[in-house]
Amino acid sequence: VMDKNGKFLFEIKPEDGAGFVNSSKIAVTSRYIYILDPAMFLVYRFARDGKYISNFGKISGLAGGFSMPVDFGVDEKSGLVAVLDINRYAAMFYAPDGEFLYEFGGTTAMPRPNALALGSAGTFFVVTVNSGLIRAFQVLTQDVIEPKPATPAEIPQPIPAVTPAETPQAIPTETPAGQ
Repeated sequence: VMDKNGKFLFEIKPEDGAGFVNSSKIAVTSRYIYILDPAMFLVYRFARDGKYISNFGKISGLAGGFSMPVDFGVDEKSGLVAVLDINRYAAMFYAPDGEFLYEFGGTTAMPRPNALALGSAGTFFVVTVNSGLIRAFQVLTQDVIEPKPATPAEIPQPIPAVTPAETPQAIPTETPAGQ
């Protein structure tokens, strides 16, 4: 990173000092710098001064895992990090610290997604390969940057144990003839 006079300020590299394998995307917010390295199946998070903080990601076909991440973005307001995976036909959402939150997609909703842009109020746009389409999605977001602590009334209470005598019994119903 250089200042306006071309003076070298600092460089950004992973904690191990080896550098990135194939860093292809970067996102900068008021708090962090994120870098996507698809070859390592990782998103790196740095402080604005370039100091390494953490990374997240793993190769997996399961929820939250990467198969072939192609793009990503960060919502400044909510702090959500969205990663688009072309092989999984999905957008995955993470908290700023990399905690997996949720994902959605599928071959109908996101056929071969290859580019992502975040809009305002939880809107994001996905470009799909060879479709000529840009699809817009609205996700319900919450402030994940500084979550509010739960009040005692919001903390779920354990469900009391049910004894066999108290277990509700299924009521038999009649099935219409021919079914």
